Amino acid sequence: MSSLRMIFVILKDYKNRITHIYTVIYKKQKGITFFKDFILLRNVLYSPKPNKKPLNNLMNQLYFIKVIAAIAFLFSHFQSFAQFETKADSIIALYDSIPDNNKRIIAICKNVQTIVGENMELGITVTNKVIKIAKEKKALEGLKMGYMTLGGISYFKADYDRAIEYFYKAIDSTSNNQKLTAKDAKILGNIGVIYKKQGNLSKALSVQNRALKVFENEQDSLRVSISLTNIGEIYRVQQDYEQALIAYKKSALIKQALGHQAGLGIVYNNMGLCYSEQKDFKQAEYYLNQAYFIEQKIGNKVRITETQLDLANHYYLSKQYLKSIGIADTALITSKELGLKRNLSDLYHILSQNYEALGQHKEALHHHQLFFEQREALLNEDINEKIAEMDVKYETAQREKEIERQNFELKTQEVELEKNKLLRNTFAIVLLLSLIIVYFLYRANRQNKQIANLMKGHNLLIEKRNTALETINNNTSIELEKLQIALEDKEKILTNIFETKQAVEMPPELLKLSKREMEVLSYLALGWSDQEISDKLFISKSTTKTHLRRIYSKLLVKSRTEAVNIAHKYDLIGSSV
Repeated sequence: MSSLRMIFVILKDYKNRITHIYTVIYKKQKGITFFKDFILLRNVLYSPKPNKKPLNNLMNQLYFIKVIAAIAFLFSHFQSFAQFETKADSIIALYDSIPDNNKRIIAICKNVQTIVGENMELGITVTNKVIKIAKEKKALEGLKMGYMTLGGISYFKADYDRAIEYFYKAIDSTSNNQKLTAKDAKILGNIGVIYKKQGNLSKALSVQNRALKVFENEQDSLRVSISLTNIGEIYRVQQDYEQALIAYKKSALIKQALGHQAGLGIVYNNMGLCYSEQKDFKQAEYYLNQAYFIEQKIGNKVRITETQLDLANHYYLSKQYLKSIGIADTALITSKELGLKRNLSDLYHILSQNYEALGQHKEALHHHQLFFEQREALLNEDINEKIAEMDVKYETAQREKEIERQNFELKTQEVELEKNKLLRNTFAIVLLLSLIIVYFLYRANRQNKQIANLMKGHNLLIEKRNTALETINNNTSIELEKLQIALEDKEKILTNIFETKQAVEMPPELLKLSKREMEVLSYLALGWSDQEISDKLFISKSTTKTHLRRIYSKLLVKSRTEAVNIAHKYDLIGSSV
């Protein structure tokens, strides 16, 4: 007993963890049955707790047994899920030899369509896996086929909203807002059929018209005729018989041209019903008989029975009771053979009405009882189907709420992460900017110090130069004062120099120079310019140039430099200042 108490305490402490694990498994499985089991487990684990003294009475023992059973249920489904995954992988592996990804995925989806009736959850698991592969390999045609398969499975489960969602994903997977293809238009046709089944006739008509335009652009006559038939059916349900007949007649002409007898029989049958609902019994009988003749020629028993049913109803409405009874009895035999329960119900009702109109009340009552029994059975089936459909919708809604909650949590986490990332980035940017500012301030301060030192040194240098210049100016002034000699004295000095130099032995070229030319050569040897010489001798610049040309000619030189060299050679400078 103590061991049982210990197990109970452990189970009690870990029930939240078990529930979490089960939730994770459910998300991976995504199965309807699994979802029901999940709810069952939660109800067991969260049922009223037993007394504080565990296992002291029968209720405590029952609670303990329920928990153990729930855990066993959990592990059995976990094992089932693992088997699903393994089997799905093995099915996919069968097609690994196909090199083209699109062809391989399409082949797998076709295989899934054959196993859906036997094992729907396995089909869903395989399809979800191939969709993932198609996205990774960018196999767009395979992705389209995967979504179409999921749409077909959802339609089979009566989950019409999810079927429409998958069919639209199939269209969007390859269209990318481009021109729709014929394959996309076929999918639109399926969507239109679902909208009609849901009673949303306006959307059904809009979608079928879109599909019709695509088929007309593609010049696909067969598909055009099928779309026209679907459009006519929608108009007939809306009781817009004029538009319905226009669509039916266009479809019939195309099918006649193509020789499509099966489709033509359906169109004629629908036209007959259209005329019958308008009380135009003559036209109705003509087209219904045409349809009946075509169906007999083809030999499709189901279609023959349905056409017989429509004819029997037409004969009743047109008060041809015996004809109605005759063809209804014929249809009744075939319907029983084929197990067409809804046809049986309708035929019993028609027979009951016919016998009542003929005054054969016993037969009328008998067939009415049969009709009531058949209708009750069908009603029960319909109710069960509706309940199943409601269950699917409820479970789908619950799944979507759970997904929305998870998405909200993920978005909240993403926002929080983005916020933290933004704060980190802001801090990093501020820190980087601060470092840059500090660096530039430091560099500017250093440059200012360098500039201040350079300015200080420059100022000292300027002061030294100014002092030196003042000293030079003073010395120059003193020297100039000393050298202030009157022009007459200079003239005498030059004359003496000239006479002295002439006395010295000189080359004949120098002796050829006149006094003025000797004077110009003397100043030239000092490095004076033509203008300075002119100013000094109070002559024009052109006169100075004339003297220089004569000097060059007499000294047999070609340039100023050669003349200065001769002057330095014979010491013709210095005393002339």
